[in-house]
Amino acid sequence: MKLKYPIDIDGERVEELGFKRRPLARDSRDAVRQARRTGDDSEASREIHLFANLLEVSPETIEAMDMADYGRLQTEYLDFLAA
Repeated sequence: MKLKYPIDIDGERVEELGFKRRPLARDSRDAVRQARRTGDDSEASREIHLFANLLEVSPETIEAMDMADYGRLQTEYLDFLAA
């Protein structure tokens, strides 16, 4: 997905992000574990960790995204679940 609002990560401009694979049940479990390790077990934190795993980027990359682009990621993820 081409980002409407590109982000800079470690001095590198990121203009596109895309899920590398379909989510598995264990991805959800792993995201909960990762969020708990950070001390923030909120639903938002779990989702950020889940997306980071599926996109193969750091959670900080997801956190740096504009909400318009993040919302598009959420829609894309929900499309996986509906298929």
